[in-house]
Amino acid sequence: MHAGRKFVTLLATLLSTFSLAEAESGSLTITVRNQVLHSIDARMFGQFMERPAFSGEIGPEAAVAPGTHDLQPAAEKLIHDMQIPVLRFPGGTDVDFLDWTDMVDHLPGRTTVARPLSEPRGRKVSNAFGYDEFLRLCERNGSEAILVVNFRDGLLGVRPLEEAAAHAAALVAYCNAPLDTALPPEQAKWAALRAKNGHPEPYRVKYIQIGNETWMFTPEVEKAFAADALSHWHESLRTYIKAVLAVDPAVQIIVDASPAPVVAKIHEEFKDAMHGYAVHAYKPWDIREV
Repeated sequence: MHAGRKFVTLLATLLSTFSLAEAESGSLTITVRNQVLHSIDARMFGQFMERPAFSGEIGPEAAVAPGTHDLQPAAEKLIHDMQIPVLRFPGGTDVDFLDWTDMVDHLPGRTTVARPLSEPRGRKVSNAFGYDEFLRLCERNGSEAILVVNFRDGLLGVRPLEEAAAHAAALVAYCNAPLDTALPPEQAKWAALRAKNGHPEPYRVKYIQIGNETWMFTPEVEKAFAADALSHWHESLRTYIKAVLAVDPAVQIIVDASPAPVVAKIHEEFKDAMHGYAVHAYKPWDIREV
């Protein structure tokens, strides 16, 4: 049954067992019928598998079976039972401080067999649960994946812009490029690495999000680029989008909805390649006070 329909039916069943207390003006009766009036897109019931979490929580790493990269069976069953239609990974704000290659095996040039620890903003974080584990989980559960890529590296010049965008696009190549891809060798090698890690067929990730809550970098961009801040932001974002689409033109792009003038230009240029514009509203923020 459609997830939205199930939710409406359940809500109607639950609410029909409750009555409201008398109001000052007299009795008030609300009748809730077990009848679906409108369908709801199942993606409204999506979830976020964040590792590591912004405030320091360990995330899915806490549920990994010791000595493996796999979730404990009880944890995986709970996730399966949620019937999640769309699932985002691996962050969150911290994704802009991570290198995606730390979360896959057999990286050429790596000096250790084990995946290295990541250190987003000074915190050491395990990479036991990485991209292959996440995407196989999605395959088993029938969940669509949203993968978020590091945008800060290019936007703030941590790496040269073209290099940073290519590195983000390399994750798309790792996930989606077939082994017989016609991509240039520097991108095609990622499909071969995915096969070496046990998944010859592409994962066919549908959604790619470029950065997360990137409005937080506005003061740094304005300080570094002054009057050219919006132009730099636009050029950075379009460079990333073009790099990702060059690897897989079928993916759907998600970006933050700000800065608004930049997003307007991006929407006009890339049109149907853009899947959505993210707005995060935290209300009420301090729930301890009413």
